[in-house]
Amino acid sequence: MRYFKHFRGYPDGGEQCYVRALGLNERMPPAVIDRPRGKGDYLFMYFYDSVTIQTGNELVRDAGVLMIWPPGERQHYGNQHERWRHSWIHASGSAIGAFLSESALPMNTMLRLEHPAVLERYITELYNEITAFRTEDTVITENIFHTMIRSVARELRGAEGGFMPEYILRVREHVESHYTQPLSIADLAAIANLTPAHFGTMYKRHVGLAPVAHIIELRMLEASTLLANRNMKIRDVAAAVGYEDIYHFSKLFKKRFGKSPRAYRGSE
Repeated sequence: MRYFKHFRGYPDGGEQCYVRALGLNERMPPAVIDRPRGKGDYLFMYFYDSVTIQTGNELVRDAGVLMIWPPGERQHYGNQHERWRHSWIHASGSAIGAFLSESALPMNTMLRLEHPAVLERYITELYNEITAFRTEDTVITENIFHTMIRSVARELRGAEGGFMPEYILRVREHVESHYTQPLSIADLAAIANLTPAHFGTMYKRHVGLAPVAHIIELRMLEASTLLANRNMKIRDVAAAVGYEDIYHFSKLFKKRFGKSPRAYRGSE
């Protein structure tokens, strides 16, 4: 995994969203950090490994959790017996509190983040915006931060729209790259390393369509685009999206769009 950390000066004041420091995948020696009054800004910190964190008057030991501390709040965390790893952002500005309130993300609470990639992506984007250009575009920085908070909130809601498992993303990419070719459920399940029955259930849960239905949907959408080309015969359109049987293709197309391919072409 990529590693970096970056620090810069404190803001002059009045900034809506200012990232003072951030780090990705930083490995720490055995140690406990205790800042009785914090650092004067918001601290977002994800712990990959087991650490002890103070929340209120309690000391809780856990791993795979995100903490968000507001300015002035005590920050007590770490592991004095083992090395531990974390990713983090120090940031200040009025927009951050508004973003957190809008997304109903609680502070001073251990939030279980099953897929840290949803946070890592935006830490990397913030780092790139801050370091890759002579002048940071503060509107871009603010938008990245806003999107990060909304994405984390969505991930924490889980079934309502959380991060897709890597194996589903892998199969979906394969389907979207090869849908005009013959694809069997057994082969797709093998890519996901699941049984066909379990794969079908998980794919529909995360993608919203069963694997075969998703393949048909992709084929029909491409066919609707190809039909705009009057130089292509309908038979050629059918073949281009994976159907040698033009009648079967026409039946599926009419089911999807409510018109035969010929009628659809005439209405374009």
